[in-house]
Amino acid sequence: MIELKKKKCVIVDTSVLLYDAQSIYNFGSNDIYLPFAVLEELDKKKTEPGAIGENARFINRLLDKLRKEGPLHMGVPFNDVKLTVLTNIKLCKELEEENNDNVILSAALHVQDTYEDQIRYDRVKLITKDINLRVKSDVLGILSADYYANYEGIDTKWSGWRKVDSVSKEQIDELYSKGVLYTKSSYAQNEFLVLESGTNSALGQYKGDKIILVSSKDSCHKETGCTPKNKEQQFALHTLTDDDIPLITLTGLPGSGKTFLSFMAGIKLVADGAYERIVYTRPITTVDKGLGFLPGDIEEKWAPYLAPIEDNFRNAFGDLSYFSIMKEKGQIDIAPISYMRGRSFKNCYIIVDEAQNCTPHELKTIITRMAENSKLILCGDTKQIDNVYMDENSNGLSIITGKFKPSDLAAHITFTKGYRSRLATEGDRILE
Repeated sequence: MIELKKKKCVIVDTSVLLYDAQSIYNFGSNDIYLPFAVLEELDKKKTEPGAIGENARFINRLLDKLRKEGPLHMGVPFNDVKLTVLTNIKLCKELEEENNDNVILSAALHVQDTYEDQIRYDRVKLITKDINLRVKSDVLGILSADYYANYEGIDTKWSGWRKVDSVSKEQIDELYSKGVLYTKSSYAQNEFLVLESGTNSALGQYKGDKIILVSSKDSCHKETGCTPKNKEQQFALHTLTDDDIPLITLTGLPGSGKTFLSFMAGIKLVADGAYERIVYTRPITTVDKGLGFLPGDIEEKWAPYLAPIEDNFRNAFGDLSYFSIMKEKGQIDIAPISYMRGRSFKNCYIIVDEAQNCTPHELKTIITRMAENSKLILCGDTKQIDNVYMDENSNGLSIITGKFKPSDLAAHITFTKGYRSRLATEGDRILE
């Protein structure tokens, strides 16, 4: 009989391990149980491209190492706790169809029933990112929870800017005249501020212990070739040309200009010699089941995913001539996320599109590839997530935004107005 004392038991679902392979280390002093069905699901996912296949292989290799400690089905020491693979689980009477979800639920009930003398109801918990599985757990009297170690305690809803009306007309005048306003108020580093005093207003950015004046619309146009249509776009263009901020996250409505402004600023900066090239990447995640395996080399395989770049060039220049010229000169580089590891990007302007479909681990891989004099822009709409293992709070873009909020190396802007078309904006609002 296992002696648990004050320890709790967590039954870990496949969705958690595929979302974050390091999650296996994040359950504290709780004993870990893996139903055998989880191993079967990991085996099916191990050949998938990207983070999901990588995470499946990581867990498989870990379990293979743990076999040296003893039979997994008997429980082996792991990270100061015990890890057990549950086998020979019979379906409980409420569950008739033998599928993996039902086997996992039955495994949780098995742990409760087998060790009922040592384990109370509130000390057995199923950890899963599958919403329906959490609902079934509740019906069967099993405690369950989402896995949120990556974003526990961080602000995933931060907009990157705020309105401030606790300033005087004299302070606003000083900001315009000197370009800087020292303040005793404290804000997040690089946070943008809409300063208002009656009919007087100014746009500023908090840096260190002072507020600096945000670039005017004319200055933004001169530095990037784009004229901002609202304050959020003005914030974005200001920070895209700031050498002191190497990480920028842009979120918000579809058609609000996140990718377009990033590209236009990047094209101008490369032309001016600030960076050698633009590097473009995005996760290979589609709205539906996708196109399957595509023939050809990397460039041919990536052709469907390059459509956003081509759309932006057509919108800006009318055709793809300039795009072709930049590609021939090596000023635009396509870098699939799967091929990022081992690379080092120096003097590069890197755009990660659809970053809301990246896991925190994938974005960490990209961030740690950044060398000197490079800028990384993460663009995405956190309300449009195609990865089934993530939601608005647990996706990589939201987590990176929240975790880098205190850093002076990062800035964030949430766009609130779309410009693609009235229909696109109305569709986002009505069909939310």
